[in-house]
Amino acid sequence: MAGKCPKCERRVEEARLEHMNISDGTLRIRAFSASCPYCSTTMGVIVDPRVNDENVGEVLSILKRNRL
Repeated sequence: MAGKCPKCERRVEEARLEHMNISDGTLRIRAFSASCPYCSTTMGVIVDPRVNDENVGEVLSILKRNRL
């Protein structure tokens, strides 16, 4: 499925996928960004769906601290 870059308006059939981290200041999660192959504008970010032991530990730690 092709889309259109919001900046250069070229038709994008294949985006450039890059690894990145996203964070709320407490928890850091691995993610991917999809960039336009022509102008490098970021067109979207998605969380990496693969389970990661590091993230599971962080999530459990936060949940334990925030118990009522």
